[in-house]
Amino acid sequence: MTGVHKERLLKLSTFLREKVPDEHFDLRFIVGQRLEDNDVGYGKEAFAALPLVASGTQRGCGAVACAIGWCPAAFPDNWIWEDSDRHSVRLLDAQEGGDDDDFSYAEEFFGLDESESRLLFMPSSYPGYGESATRHDVAQRIEGFVASK
Repeated sequence: MTGVHKERLLKLSTFLREKVPDEHFDLRFIVGQRLEDNDVGYGKEAFAALPLVASGTQRGCGAVACAIGWCPAAFPDNWIWEDSDRHSVRLLDAQEGGDDDDFSYAEEFFGLDESESRLLFMPSSYPGYGESATRHDVAQRIEGFVASK
């Protein structure tokens, strides 16, 4: 596919490997809060905590994000965390008239089609519906995808 932004995908992969603490990554939620028994749910406080986690000033607060959820930290000039009914992160220069959701923003930013986006970022494309997928698993899949293009 033409138009895939390989350098952006590789930057995200590197960011996941080098900057995201294990306890703050969870593929099952764009932005969420770790609950009891390793479950994850909505947590408004996570939106305030993730920038602190990204800067290295806070750990262990229970805030988690998936690869798309970490885009505002990896690409601060392009993405923001935003708690809304339709999305948890927002692409700042998204095309007018496009879908207003996290995955559509990722497709636009990385130059992916829907099936490629699902392969890389959707929990259901990983064993166990992503429950045990690590940041390294996602980074490895991104790197393999880029190598195949």
